[in-house]
Amino acid sequence: MKNGVTLIELMVAVALLGVILLTAATLDVAARKFFNASDRVAEMQCEVSPVLLRIKRDINQVTGSINDSGIFIEAPPVDIVTRLRFRRSDATWGAYVKNGTTIEYYSQAPVPPGWVGSPLLTEIVSAGVTDFSPTFVTGSTATVKVSITSCYDASGMLGLCGSNNNPQITLATSAHALSQSAR
Repeated sequence: MKNGVTLIELMVAVALLGVILLTAATLDVAARKFFNASDRVAEMQCEVSPVLLRIKRDINQVTGSINDSGIFIEAPPVDIVTRLRFRRSDATWGAYVKNGTTIEYYSQAPVPPGWVGSPLLTEIVSAGVTDFSPTFVTGSTATVKVSITSCYDASGMLGLCGSNNNPQITLATSAHALSQSAR
């Protein structure tokens, strides 16, 4: 009986240890990538979700009549600016506008018909937006579905929108202008 380790036994032990360490390192790298992607998605949800809630609140407070819901969706031929315009009262208007990769909030009071005049930019409410889609629900001029698609890095520096490094989310909500008078 020998009390030592042969060279072959030592080489097998080192090889097994190397495989175990390589597997552990690979799992660690994969876990970090998953954590970073999940963290980016959560960050985007934390930014976009309050914007949708704010838009929903504003639509719910719209005043209108049977023939005029007080909600106007303006989409130009080129998808640079999309406007969701609403009337809070006869003299106060507001609008959410997609301009490039931001959603901006504008307010204007009083407003002549047809959005004449210069609206006042109140604030930029969200950045990194790739799509802002307000649409009327079929058969209604008072119910609006709003969808916002956002990328972690809308400029594309981290890769294509929707890739592992640059995740994309789409959140949507519906809102109804509750104040409909018979005017």
